[in-house]
Amino acid sequence: MLGSAVPHPHDLHTGYYSVHTSAEALARGESRIAELGRALAEAGDRRTASGSTPVFR
Repeated sequence: MLGSAVPHPHDLHTGYYSVHTSAEALARGESRIAELGRALAEAGDRRTASGSTPVFR
């Protein structure tokens, strides 16, 4: 990861997919990402014949 900015006033907790200001928020965020990944996998290939993909809700 590479970034350029003024120093943040909080320690940052980095995960595979996101950055949060607390370990708890990071755990919640990554848990939600995993949940969405499972839902997408269960939905299967949703591409249409034209190649577009409908919005996942």
